[in-house]
Amino acid sequence: MSGKQQPKILLKSRPTDDSTAGPSTATPRRTPTILANAAPQIASSSKSADPRHGAATSKSHPVPTAPDPYSYTPMDGSLVLLKNHNAINYRTLDFLHETNQDYVVIGTIGMPGVGKSTVLNLLNRNLYAPEQSDNKAECIFPVHSAINIAGDNEVRMHITEDRLILLDCCEPVFGHARKDFIQHEQDELKKLMILLRVCHVIFVVQEEYYNIRLMRMLMWAEMMTQVHSNLPTKLVFIRNKVIPHSENHDSRERMINLYRQMFRNAPSFSVTSTSYGGDTGMQQEEMFNYIEFPVLEKVCDTVVITEHLKETILLLRQMVYTGRTTIMGQNCSEKAWGQALVKLVDCPESNFFVDKYEKLKEKYNLHNHVKIVEYSSRDSTGLHFVE
Repeated sequence: MSGKQQPKILLKSRPTDDSTAGPSTATPRRTPTILANAAPQIASSSKSADPRHGAATSKSHPVPTAPDPYSYTPMDGSLVLLKNHNAINYRTLDFLHETNQDYVVIGTIGMPGVGKSTVLNLLNRNLYAPEQSDNKAECIFPVHSAINIAGDNEVRMHITEDRLILLDCCEPVFGHARKDFIQHEQDELKKLMILLRVCHVIFVVQEEYYNIRLMRMLMWAEMMTQVHSNLPTKLVFIRNKVIPHSENHDSRERMINLYRQMFRNAPSFSVTSTSYGGDTGMQQEEMFNYIEFPVLEKVCDTVVITEHLKETILLLRQMVYTGRTTIMGQNCSEKAWGQALVKLVDCPESNFFVDKYEKLKEKYNLHNHVKIVEYSSRDSTGLHFVE
């Protein structure tokens, strides 16, 4: 018996075994303790992960809310809208409201140094609480002390609290000194055509009663504009820097009659506004859009608001605000206006007159017809002369 081999007893593991049972010698089995410990960890992790997941979902997918029509992003100063030959600064368009339609776009044209920026600054001036105004709000557009012949080649924009979109052409439109007169004249026409398309009101600022070159370019731009809006562009003629002894009632009436005759057959322009006269303010009168601004009085670089200047600014505001209800009825939103400006500048429409102008310029080499000589060896005085 002792020499015989003892039989081996093999125990087969059962799924109902306890955790106290030892592992079999055949294959190691996974104890339920590990499974029991793993289950609560998964459950606890899933419970703790649910709130974070829900929070992440709510952050990544916010509930869309309608924009507040009375909430605007204020502008402290003016920003560049167009620069470097009509290149758009898209960050400036972020100040345009999503849904607001109660706004008026105002542009300025004129010779260099006539006071276009000064007129826009006065339009935004606080006349009723001057002690609460600051110099930063009074000079939203930079005013140059000297005429910049080269020009900044930009259009600056500022939006007032009552949603007046002011556009100041800093580039000396109709400048005197250019190396290529033909090309520069074409650029002037294109810029004027853009202003006629996007502005409700245009200030025609002059130092004299009548500037024939300015009026000629304005009429040409209106003629070359192939698409006209149902609402005509309002022109406001401003004679700036008027000294007291130069005011002449007869000369003023003659110039107003001349303007009436010039723009009588131009349906895309409006040169009159409706004013309310009388004691009750119910009587309607047609008023020609012509204003004379006096020479400004300054104390420590601050403009002194006299009674005459205050009445002139209030009259200008009356011309601007007249018909605002009609403008709002035909307006799109401010964002849509900005998108239309981008499309107009980046993807200009094919214009028959501009294309014809380009072909004639290439055919007859018009851009080399006039040359300006800048060699000091040929000009001892250092001045430019024309060949």
